[in-house]
Amino acid sequence: MNPADQPLPGPSQAGLSEASDPNKPVILLRTDTTNQAQHHLVEALHRSTGLAVWLVADETARFVELGPATGKVSLTPQRFQELGLFTGPDTMWRCGDYALYAAASVLSETYFWLIEPDVRIHMPDPGEFFAFFAGQQHVDFLACRLWETNSGWSWYSSMRPHADRVFSCLFPITRLSRRAIEYLLMRRRVLTTLHQACLAGGEAREWPNDEVFCATELSNANYRCMDINAFGRSFYTRESFGFLDAVALSRLAQTPHDGLIYHPVLSGEPFDRKLRQRLYHDGQDKLSQGQLLMRYGASVMEDLARECGEAAARQFADDLAKAVSSAPADAPPG
Repeated sequence: MNPADQPLPGPSQAGLSEASDPNKPVILLRTDTTNQAQHHLVEALHRSTGLAVWLVADETARFVELGPATGKVSLTPQRFQELGLFTGPDTMWRCGDYALYAAASVLSETYFWLIEPDVRIHMPDPGEFFAFFAGQQHVDFLACRLWETNSGWSWYSSMRPHADRVFSCLFPITRLSRRAIEYLLMRRRVLTTLHQACLAGGEAREWPNDEVFCATELSNANYRCMDINAFGRSFYTRESFGFLDAVALSRLAQTPHDGLIYHPVLSGEPFDRKLRQRLYHDGQDKLSQGQLLMRYGASVMEDLARECGEAAARQFADDLAKAVSSAPADAPPG
């Protein structure tokens, strides 16, 4: 049988655990590494929710330690190929939905939360967030910043050949029903066949990422898709939840709880790396000298020194000075 014709495998006994209950959602933490911050996040999620917390771990390059998690689903290109899915050099980064297909093949739950390690739910009890959505079982897909998009979004063109209406979302925290996952797997397999035929014919075509694929396919197929903020309560803002503007984990820990989801929340070297990525993009966007100095002010330098040490902060300050010197001058007031 062709992999594209195979249904999603049923839960295997090896994947079931005492903590696995099909009547409760499971939390999947999508990761490719092991560190103390991640261990603390897993412990906090399990303690506050009482739910099973599984790692869905990219182990292409290295083994990922289980730590305090309930269990682990190993993600490798071979596993995805066995599921009948296209795999490219950046599949693990591009296609977070692949982790759902792998997890659903070994776990019995009906609903799956998929969370990235740099997400933090800034509440005294993060379990409150999950309990709030426990009453929304009619929804197949929950995500942040879920809406219809246009050609101004970078991923739009990758999905436009397959749909007249293209939708977008952000994928660091989502919840999907099993029936939605099964539908998405079927559609990924269909697109895999089309994509491979295009490649064989010499046609270059971009493979859709998780955000555009899931939002578009489920919305157009009339699955029940809703933004996490669409329930009379704001769980995130544009300032708290995005892609480039990192929040230092140490600073968030000192900030009063506000009931919001934050992303990306980073510590140590990843925080430094994200700041540099932001600085590079600001240079590409031609931010002015004053805008750069405002964005990377004293609080940012304090965070970097606390997270990575004084030497890293000094190095970034030197790099910022170079960026400012080559940035456009601010327009005169008036």
